[in-house]
Amino acid sequence: MEGAFNSIRVILEDRLDEESLSTLMGLGNDACIVVAGKHDHIDRFLCAMGIPFTEISSAEVAVFDFKPSQTVYVNCQLTFPALAAERLRRFVEDGGQLITTDWALTSVIQVAFPGFICHNGVTSGSETVPVHVRAKDDPIVQGFLSQAPGHLPSWSLDASSYPITVLSDQVQKVLVSHKLKASYGEDAVMVSFNYGFGR
Repeated sequence: MEGAFNSIRVILEDRLDEESLSTLMGLGNDACIVVAGKHDHIDRFLCAMGIPFTEISSAEVAVFDFKPSQTVYVNCQLTFPALAAERLRRFVEDGGQLITTDWALTSVIQVAFPGFICHNGVTSGSETVPVHVRAKDDPIVQGFLSQAPGHLPSWSLDASSYPITVLSDQVQKVLVSHKLKASYGEDAVMVSFNYGFGR
């Protein structure tokens, strides 16, 4: 995995225009907030890209002074304080952007945003699946899409990843996998939805 992290900045520099790259590299350390987790490490990804961030614990979330202009990344959280999930809901409602891993699905997303998505009750094996981009204009995936014609991107699943069931037509499937659906009953790999003034 370290090799993948090391190549991230090179890929971004190749794919992003100069203005976007300059904006990304000029962010202050309060633009991105990372909620520490046990297994996933978005902090390594951000470090590899040269993006500064502030890291907090799940215990700090409920009282943290979030700003609507921030993006909050939540690493895996199999347990998460309900008050913290409620605080993240208010943060998004006020205009913030929240990005989580699948292991935050039951303890963060389903608590803070009931009725949008949920864990389908099964878990995946450790594997890599081909994915199709349904939302090519979504800013989350734009910098990572291959420009090579005919190239099919892939997604690595850790053992015990949580397949996503979409419950609302307000949810957009950003990435889907036919192989994931055949194996685990759901095709959604990455989803997004708006809530209040945020997403």
